Amino acid sequence: LNFIDYAANDPVFSKHGLHYLFGAIQVDMVVIENQLPLLVLERLVAVQHGIPLSPREINKMVQRLLVTSELPVMHDLGLHPLDIYHNSFCGGRRQHKESDEGDFIIPTTVELSEAGVHLTAINTPSVHDVNFENGTLSIPVLFVDEITEKKFLNLTVFEQLYSDAGRDITNYLFFMDHIIDSERDVALLRSKGIIKSLCGSDKEVAVLFNNWIKGTTANANTKLQEVKHKVNAHCARRRNKWRSIFVQAYLSNPWVFISLVAAVTLLVATLQQTVYTVVSHYTKN
Repeated sequence: LNFIDYAANDPVFSKHGLHYLFGAIQVDMVVIENQLPLLVLERLVAVQHGIPLSPREINKMVQRLLVTSELPVMHDLGLHPLDIYHNSFCGGRRQHKESDEGDFIIPTTVELSEAGVHLTAINTPSVHDVNFENGTLSIPVLFVDEITEKKFLNLTVFEQLYSDAGRDITNYLFFMDHIIDSERDVALLRSKGIIKSLCGSDKEVAVLFNNWIKGTTANANTKLQEVKHKVNAHCARRRNKWRSIFVQAYLSNPWVFISLVAAVTLLVATLQQTVYTVVSHYTKN
């Protein structure tokens, strides 16, 4: 940001002011009722510079205020700042094909782990990068802080009000709600680096995810449907089912596991004693 045109003690646009207010300004810029058409910004910038900037330059100007990482910029002028922010998660507008089978549920994170699914974090902001291959579920890293809820709520409202925006964020939140049911799921995702929580306990984060989708409906997003099909097919295999049952029955509780180890040790000792007795008997004979 350029501070040259502002006083050093400016309450908002000085370095001191932005240090304390920049986060609040970012949130205000993506609130649905605060949206200002970028066409207006384009005209104002043209007056300020004496020459018009390209739509891509206007989009990039807004994107740099909302997103810290370098991302591809739309070539067509965005509708408003929230549209630019939405694009940073979804990578532009896509053709949204819908399936007739509708949305369906997949196991939670803990259940997936028990079934032998490996979880891995990928450093990308795009919700389209959720993927499942060779028993590994890859999910983009998500930072959760005190303003995350407000950002996602405004993104889902935008998708409800503007049909051309698609339902990518809504479908992603439904997917995350399916795999997060309790604080145990959040703790596992956090241990894998998929969720980086900067506020609240794991239980509070779980409640947050479960509340985000209230009042919304998911459609059959092609990519996530494919991921869910693969995940459910993996968990339905007999070997993975038995693995999940074994983990739930004997490895979820440390005392049950200790009892299992003790029982196995006792069984092995008994077998050894029996073999020793039989061998001794035949040796004497």
